[in-house]
Amino acid sequence: MTERQREVVSDALARGYYDWPREITNERLAEELGISRATLHTVSCSQLPPIARTGSATGGT
Repeated sequence: MTERQREVVSDALARGYYDWPREITNERLAEELGISRATLHTVSCSQLPPIARTGSATGGT
């Protein structure tokens, strides 16, 4: 994962994107991060299993 991808996932975690119910929509988060919703979806989905297991954007490391 690139540094920017880690930043996106960390920001998503901090803003409650992975909470249920979500505290922020993907549209708003993408806008705040200056990325497209498609990019946010790609990055967030690629990291969902590690986050679900560890609660950390770094996979527990």
